[in-house]
Amino acid sequence: MNRRSTWLYGTAACAGLFLTLGLTACGGGGSSSPSGTTTGQVSVALADAPSLDFDHVWVTVKQIDFHPLDTASPMDSQWIKFPLAAPMTTDLTRYANGNLAQVFSGLSLPAGTYRQIRLILIDDEAALTASALADTLLYNDQVDYTDAAGASRHAPLEIIGPRQGINLLGTFTVSAGAPLNLVLDFDLDDDVVRFPDSLGSGLDAFTLKPNLRYFDLAQSGAIVGKVDPTQLAVNGGTAYNLIIKAEQVSADGTHHQVARATTVRSDGTFTLFPVSVAGGASQNYDVLVRGRAMETLIVRGVPVTVGTTPTGGATQVSAAPLPITAGSEYTMNLSSAVSPTGSWVNFFQTLPAALDPAPLPYEVRFRHVNPFTGLIEIPFPLSAGAIHVGNFVAGGSPGFVAAVPQQGAGGFAAVGGAPQFASSASVSTLPPPSGTNTSILVPQLAVAPPYAPGQITVNIATATPGRFTHGELIVSRFGMIVNTLPIDADLASGGSVTMPNLPSGTSASPDHRAYYYGWLRVWNPTSTRPHIVPVLAFADLTTMSSATLNVTIP
Repeated sequence: MNRRSTWLYGTAACAGLFLTLGLTACGGGGSSSPSGTTTGQVSVALADAPSLDFDHVWVTVKQIDFHPLDTASPMDSQWIKFPLAAPMTTDLTRYANGNLAQVFSGLSLPAGTYRQIRLILIDDEAALTASALADTLLYNDQVDYTDAAGASRHAPLEIIGPRQGINLLGTFTVSAGAPLNLVLDFDLDDDVVRFPDSLGSGLDAFTLKPNLRYFDLAQSGAIVGKVDPTQLAVNGGTAYNLIIKAEQVSADGTHHQVARATTVRSDGTFTLFPVSVAGGASQNYDVLVRGRAMETLIVRGVPVTVGTTPTGGATQVSAAPLPITAGSEYTMNLSSAVSPTGSWVNFFQTLPAALDPAPLPYEVRFRHVNPFTGLIEIPFPLSAGAIHVGNFVAGGSPGFVAAVPQQGAGGFAAVGGAPQFASSASVSTLPPPSGTNTSILVPQLAVAPPYAPGQITVNIATATPGRFTHGELIVSRFGMIVNTLPIDADLASGGSVTMPNLPSGTSASPDHRAYYYGWLRVWNPTSTRPHIVPVLAFADLTTMSSATLNVTIP
């Protein structure tokens, strides 16, 4: 089951200039169009879904590229590139609840259809940019968080494959005389993966595993609403870390998937924007509200009208604040590693047939596994309570009915997934008969047809044998980790390691997304942080089942 789609704006140069719909331009340098070519104007902004686990998440943007073909390789000469005059640093946590941050404004692109966008960030190991220094950061890409003891922490946000960029596939058209406004959407609670520090410091480490979406503002609308603020922990209630999701039936008709998500403000209000309304004047979404220490509720059939904004014509989910029912919870983890380690786990619940004669599961929770172990080591909370279900009433408020999901009281169907891998079999997840934690085993993932499993062999040489004692090989695609393998045994004097089970194409069924980059993440007992060593070439498995790369550790 696939995850998601969105768009982008932001930067320290524009810090403080964003509004609830105010797209303040920061501009970009760039490519020029051939003389006589008809062009159109494109602006790009950044948005963020919920970011409840972090105080701040900073990224530094360097460039954005466009390509008319979804089959183009990373090195294709037809990429149209727009480097910024100076890199821009932005705090993505500021851009939830309808707030957008403009990064690129008025880019001139040849008129036509485009199918790839590539966002380039500055490496967190690179020298600090002026914009990062202006925000008093320690790293170009940085996570600020509060640890379990209540202490404020600052950690680098590891960017795997900054030179490859973060790719988005989709289709949009640039026309002369019709400016195109796109929004690239980060989802920090999903895209920023927290894991125990490899150096044994006892602190947390973070890597960016982006699965961006983009929205065309001309084909979007808005949903607004409010939950009962008296039930929020910040106001003396019990519920906290609320997430609001707009869900639609997936393209394959098998489940409800998240199209947009946000969190609530302290007064209980929330804004879902932009929400895609493609191919018509309006579309219906089911709005799901979940959180800690509360039971999940769903409002079905919420219409979204194209062209509406948070301040103009947005659909009001309910005339009265949505009720919150306090609830209990339990935690889960994985008893064995998932492969590939770039996988995630969705947690679904399905309404009983009495409430829906043709029920499809809703995605209630989602979690990336640790990309270096394949595990969920930090206990992951799930609601043990009922689901409260009501139908949208125009100008009124839904009436809710409490129901036990088909998976059982407090039950979920856990499903592993990864791009171009077949979803795992569903795994029943239920509250433990005793205690508060349960463990599950998610089956290993297989490459989805028509693609075939391929492999990459990396030959590792060491310029200074013994400099590093621990390490991992990382294979990424579109800026997203696919799989990792330990390489400790190859660091003393070199060696080779083979990464199997990578989606690849054949001459009969080419996989035009099968361009892979390799990275080494290495350290020793005295390291203050892992060192990232890029493999300078990329592996092309678009029509082949194997490739070989070479890297030397300095």
